[in-house]
Amino acid sequence: SALLDEILSSSLDGFGASCDLEGSIVQQEHGLNRYLVLESVMQEYPDLELRNKPEIMLRLIKKEGNEERFCYLRDCWTQVVIHPGDIVQVNAELDPRTGCYVVDNHSSSSVIVNPDLLISGTTIATSTGCLRKAVLSELFKGGSGPTEAMTLGTLLHKVFQQLFSGCN
Repeated sequence: SALLDEILSSSLDGFGASCDLEGSIVQQEHGLNRYLVLESVMQEYPDLELRNKPEIMLRLIKKEGNEERFCYLRDCWTQVVIHPGDIVQVNAELDPRTGCYVVDNHSSSSVIVNPDLLISGTTIATSTGCLRKAVLSELFKGGSGPTEAMTLGTLLHKVFQQLFSGCN
């Protein structure tokens, strides 16, 4: 219990979730359902044709009220790597019958792992050829100094920013 309290206090600061008088979840600002992952288990479930299919069961907890939820990742979402201690943002409707989230290919639901970690599109594109190159270029970026392209890009960015903000 002390370990859980320590994880919650350090990992979920600033989430701002709240509960109404009956104790049900009131979605956070901007409709975000952010949770701490307590457990991630690969298991199987029977589909409509009673064939066993893989799914990942996530046991989640919110900071406020220590409310625990389950989220089931199915179909292509079983390829997502999620570990206990990760923060996830669940963009799915809560099933009123089960009180669980289901993220699959048949709905517009999604899960974002560690949503506060920003990765540029360039880094993602670089990683398709070589994962190490993307990591190394992030670690050692900026060592060569400004180039003509960087200076021109910065100048154009500032010009467009001035134009769109209405400043002269």
